[in-house]
Amino acid sequence: MSMKNTLPQPLNKASVFQLKEMNSILFFSLLVVYQIAFIFQGVDVGDSGSYANFYQLIFKSPDSVQYSFMFWLSGVFGALYMKLFPGLGIWGLRLLGVLVSTSTLLIAYQLLKKYLNKGHLQLSLLILVLFINNNPKEFYYNNFSALIYLLVAYCLFTGLRDHKLLPLFFSGALAALNVFNRVPNILALGIMAGIIYYGYLYHTGYKQQLKQCLVFIAGFLACTGLVLLVMHLMGHLKVYVNSLKIVFAMGQKTKLSDGTDADYGIANLLKLLYWQYKFSFIAATLFFVFVLIFVPISNYLKTKFPFILTKLVFSRYLLLLLMLALIISGKIDNIIMIYFFTGICLMSAAAIFITNKNKEISLLMFLGIFIAVIHPMGSSTGIHTVIIYSLWLAFPIALEYLLTIRSVRIDLNLSAKFADFNSKLGLSDVQLTEIKKTGCGIVIFACLFQSFFYPYFDRHNRLDMHYPIHNKYMGGIFTTRERASALNELLQESAKYVKPDDNVLAYDNIPLYHYLTETKPYLRNSWPWLYQPDVFKAQLEKSEAEIKPLPVVIFQIIRTNGSVGGRWPDYSLKETTLNWNLSKTRNEILNDFLSAHHYREVWSNRAFKILIPDKTTDIK
Repeated sequence: MSMKNTLPQPLNKASVFQLKEMNSILFFSLLVVYQIAFIFQGVDVGDSGSYANFYQLIFKSPDSVQYSFMFWLSGVFGALYMKLFPGLGIWGLRLLGVLVSTSTLLIAYQLLKKYLNKGHLQLSLLILVLFINNNPKEFYYNNFSALIYLLVAYCLFTGLRDHKLLPLFFSGALAALNVFNRVPNILALGIMAGIIYYGYLYHTGYKQQLKQCLVFIAGFLACTGLVLLVMHLMGHLKVYVNSLKIVFAMGQKTKLSDGTDADYGIANLLKLLYWQYKFSFIAATLFFVFVLIFVPISNYLKTKFPFILTKLVFSRYLLLLLMLALIISGKIDNIIMIYFFTGICLMSAAAIFITNKNKEISLLMFLGIFIAVIHPMGSSTGIHTVIIYSLWLAFPIALEYLLTIRSVRIDLNLSAKFADFNSKLGLSDVQLTEIKKTGCGIVIFACLFQSFFYPYFDRHNRLDMHYPIHNKYMGGIFTTRERASALNELLQESAKYVKPDDNVLAYDNIPLYHYLTETKPYLRNSWPWLYQPDVFKAQLEKSEAEIKPLPVVIFQIIRTNGSVGGRWPDYSLKETTLNWNLSKTRNEILNDFLSAHHYREVWSNRAFKILIPDKTTDIK
């Protein structure tokens, strides 16, 4: 069996499927407005609170947010922003997230507009904006890392293209800066492979490549030294080093003391990413194989058996309706979309590296795939939470590649002992255009649908999300009646027991409580759930010895994260923190602490409870 695929030469040439370019100012203005429209709804007590509390305390009480110092750069930027706009709260941080994402896509647009069809480029950026807005994040280390990665790639590419060393120096400096934004970004040093790849494409000498690499490294080292000096002058260096010690301790463990896998063990992280990228590639390949086989076979059957034409046309519409039904029912969710987007980027990159003769596109795709593969490394969930910010270069090139395929021909030649089979199946330009339009339409519908139902830890119909949280930092943010009621009751009642600047133990997935009450995390981490049990125990014992008096404990009764936690408190109370296996060992450690100090419950609702030491004099 032989297969031949007629592919575009080169990418920026006219194709059958053409999109008109929209005025750039109008296009980006519409994208900004669209993103802002989604930041008024959804209350996430986990991630949002963790970032906001870090920015709130990084200057005021750096030791109390020690764990988050691995994201030092975003902490400093976030804190400065909050000082400039103190009254905007969570909504303001989301607005900053919109500005960061928009800046990132502007850089991608400037980098790619000379090499891609501008209509296709705008379509790809539109899809990415729709894609990330199922999870409209506040400004934080992942979307900030994406911006810096794009700047690194921009400087590296322009420096190589224009034969200038200064942009390469800045590229190295920005790569160093990104390490202080997120520790696993140390792997960004590997982007120097782009220099080697450029040398391979353009046959530059080894001395030239070495010189360019040394300039990049010089920028990296110079910026590293400067940041460390600034940290020292700010009194942050010691806290940063202590944070790194925790990170490295967690990364060295493959198994925890209770026998479970360590989420941050390096071996486990690499294994997770391997399987995720492998699954992405296989899933995208199977999808395209299905399309390439289904249409030619239907054409063949129509030619040989014209009487079944009506049934074949009906089956196509039925297939489309099935896809829409899977999206609406949640079978094709954001995670499936993540795998699909990642897979088509990997597939297209492989095809471009093998077949495309446009060297500049090949280099840009190399940098884009490097970012897509490296950026998610270090995340305990792999590509599930990070890859949406990693595709600003790879996806536009991949989509352009797919949209400019003009025709496909498959020659089947099967020879057997008793019979031979010869057939030529193909996709014409008209058929491919129809497939492209339908495919883009389905993807856009899926992204819009998933954005409307806000799947990230406040998974509700937006029509039901119009109830406020009564707190100065939550102005302009709305959620469901049940979630708002649970949080408002907690804030009102806990005010009887805690005041701003108190050390409080908010356990274990509710860091937003610290931000809203302006309290300090007792465990030097507003999000105890991120601690492995051994680290949790060590930090609890350290705080017990160093911090007096004992803290008030705010305990979440029900899960507030994960696929179930996104709908709290609207599901059965059987889904509690106490019976969640992932928290079992930490729960036992906390219970020992509570028993040793005779804590008692003074209040509870369906979602939270408040515990204080039996001797109230230990509180204040």
